[in-house]
Amino acid sequence: MVVENKLKYDNYRYSIDFDDLDEKLANVKIFLLCNPHNPIGKIWSKSDLEKIGDLCKKHDVVIVSDEIHCDLTDPGINYNPFELSSNYNKAITCISPTKTFNIAGLQSSMIHTKNKEIYNKLKEELVKDFFISSNAFSSIATIAAYRECEEWLDNLKEVLFKNKRIVNDFIENEIPFLKLVPSNATYLLWIDISMLNSSSKVFCEFLRRNYGLFLSPGIQFGQNGDQFLRLNIACPETLLIKGLEKLKAAINDFQ
Repeated sequence: MVVENKLKYDNYRYSIDFDDLDEKLANVKIFLLCNPHNPIGKIWSKSDLEKIGDLCKKHDVVIVSDEIHCDLTDPGINYNPFELSSNYNKAITCISPTKTFNIAGLQSSMIHTKNKEIYNKLKEELVKDFFISSNAFSSIATIAAYRECEEWLDNLKEVLFKNKRIVNDFIENEIPFLKLVPSNATYLLWIDISMLNSSSKVFCEFLRRNYGLFLSPGIQFGQNGDQFLRLNIACPETLLIKGLEKLKAAINDFQ
């Protein structure tokens, strides 16, 4: 059974409810961590990660840290890997070049753990299911991406950061009753629509049906996400602005 540790949301910012986490960890075997977090785009601090590690150690819980968006931070901002932020070694880190370099179709990913016992168990299961290695093409592409595409990635991060500023300015000036949740990672933005007095699912269906605009309803990410939309900004500036204009028109029509 999945047990949810809901994030605290106050003044358009998120934080971890450590008291609730301590209570929930008493009855689970694995804790799933998302860092940077999707959909809110938050990089967890070293202090937060250290506290998570301490609580998981207290309850003897294995941590699985999804860090697939680790490369997609705002320019000049670094993320904090769990395994470098905590001395708790019952942890597994999952990463992949697929989000960063847009090569999801090549199905390349990596898992890492410093724990020998966990490593041996993972290897045994992966061998059983023939998942121990990727295909030759994806291996070559992954090596090329990490070794030769640093300049490309730096340019991409600048583009994404510019797109984020465009969205922020547009919402502030054109749709002020929506609020963009501050973020520092991923190409996904989390928009507070609570002032619309509508569920995210109903409004997203209205957007698709009447304006051909596809945003992710926040309810997909848990019940406490129902008053939010997730917007993908990994697109050309012209397309982004067109989408924002549609969003503005849709909101005026929806009210």
